[in-house]
Amino acid sequence: KEEPIIDLGLDLGSLPETTLQECLQRFTSGELIANYTCEKCGESRKTTKKLLLQSLPPVLMVQLKRFKIHNSGSSKMESPVDFGLEIDLQPYTNQGTQGNQGTQGTQGTPLVYELFGVICHTGSLDTGHYTCYMKHSTGAWYHFDDSMVQRVGIENVKQTRTAYLLLYVVKSAI
Repeated sequence: KEEPIIDLGLDLGSLPETTLQECLQRFTSGELIANYTCEKCGESRKTTKKLLLQSLPPVLMVQLKRFKIHNSGSSKMESPVDFGLEIDLQPYTNQGTQGNQGTQGTQGTPLVYELFGVICHTGSLDTGHYTCYMKHSTGAWYHFDDSMVQRVGIENVKQTRTAYLLLYVVKSAI
């Protein structure tokens, strides 16, 4: 079943720190359903539900789900996420699971994306402050914080512990 999405919402898991690849692996790993009833034949059986990316946009927005729901409410997760400057989405697509090799996705879409923006959130679930890092077409990175804009090194971007949204663009588009 195909379902369109606007952004890719990824759970951070329960480890103290994680990587974007681990989050994508959890998103696309199979989930066993013990009593599934087939809509076509009506037969009940065990099956595996698996989410895969079917078609990829030119710009990909990845939301890191930084909240955990408890019996007593919810809380924000401060776990650092190691995200790459580039990401190959082929392993998380229908193509990748079928063993196909290549650099193109469905409908001719490249599968390698390059980071161009990171939106950060500091604070709690109820209140906080947003800042962002954005990559200029020259390759320089800038940090935006209210009325302040400052040129920063890539190390600042990679070391941020408060990433909330990751913005990637097809590598050939930059």
